Amino acid sequence: MDSLSDRTRRVLLFAGTAFGVASALFCAPVPDPGAPADSRPAVLSAPSAFAAEDPAELLAGENVKARLARAEGLKKEQMSELVQALVAMSDRKLKKGVEYPEDLDFLAEFTVAETTRALRLLAIGAGQHLGAAGFAERLRALADGEQRGRSARAAEALGYVGGKADLPRLLELAASSSQSIAVFACEALAKLGDRKTTVDGLIKIALEHANPEVADHATWAALDLLKNRKALLKKLKKAAGKDEVLGVRRGSLEAMLLDGAEPMEWDDDVLKNARDTILAAAATVPIETRDKKHRAKVESALAWLQENMPGALLVVRASTTRIEIPGKTEPKAHVDLKESVVCVPLQYAGAQSGKQLAYHLLRVATVLFDKRIGNPYQGHRGWENAISDTYDLCRISGAYNAGRGGINRDAFLETILSKRPWGGN
Repeated sequence: MDSLSDRTRRVLLFAGTAFGVASALFCAPVPDPGAPADSRPAVLSAPSAFAAEDPAELLAGENVKARLARAEGLKKEQMSELVQALVAMSDRKLKKGVEYPEDLDFLAEFTVAETTRALRLLAIGAGQHLGAAGFAERLRALADGEQRGRSARAAEALGYVGGKADLPRLLELAASSSQSIAVFACEALAKLGDRKTTVDGLIKIALEHANPEVADHATWAALDLLKNRKALLKKLKKAAGKDEVLGVRRGSLEAMLLDGAEPMEWDDDVLKNARDTILAAAATVPIETRDKKHRAKVESALAWLQENMPGALLVVRASTTRIEIPGKTEPKAHVDLKESVVCVPLQYAGAQSGKQLAYHLLRVATVLFDKRIGNPYQGHRGWENAISDTYDLCRISGAYNAGRGGINRDAFLETILSKRPWGGN
């Protein structure tokens, strides 16, 4: 060992101790379903046996592609180590006036490539800590509007680390013909925008964009900034004028606003809340049912997530106190928001395969995750993230014609949203 560098020894030492910790955590016994939520074993918040080392070393290096490959491997094999590495990067002690360019390069690329939103939020938090200005600069370059998924996720991240200088570009992205890019840009504007020029730009997009889904998001963002529904209705009326086409769109948006739309009070601590929620993820999620076949079906769904989408399983473990088949409060319900419970109706448990149930678990768990971190979680606006986030599951499993050669994310969203799943459909 004397021939090894100090850095190599540190990595090997960390890897060995981390493996022991992770093995103990992931082999933990199934908790008593009746136990209080705070007594459940936490996979990611247990005392660390490698506290003296730097977990960020697992993702260290100058080659971004190699670091991304390493992160992908950790995600599949040892999720806890990936989370600890990202958290360690965000906890790194900063030297005055010094940023970490290599880490910012990696975090920016990780952010735009990662499909699991919970992990993206960890990376965004780390980028913000290591150098918000440099991180935002990299995200601007990646938000080129050409590569749909990457541009959309770059716009999302700018909503957390960007500033007033990003508003013109975000307005351009909010007018994109890509629904994904436009929606994420609207959400970013809702956080960063001002009540004057940004609101006017959003109203223009709401009235003129060809995609009604984008129009809704632009309207919600304008409502968040104005914080006054009546004021927004007046602005919509003035902007539409006597134009018949704009008048039709205006009528649709007015109906949506009058149907109970409320301004969102964005939590300044979303990144911290996401981090805390992930770090408190339970090792297992209790399943409450009297039917052994139903239990086996849900266990199969969780196993499918572990095998195919470990990031999605992390979301389920982080946001869900238990899974009930059926829901105790309402047998046909999909979710118990008060108790953070994923409910599985009997017809789902009886008729759906494991991977179909995996879709249900992830969608509902994502709603609960958004509630915990301070994002919209009710109605159309609240469930949209959940539906969008489950597209990748459907693409892998082939459900809803979302596999190879099937429908894209925008068409998938339109199909599922038309069923109004927040009402239990």
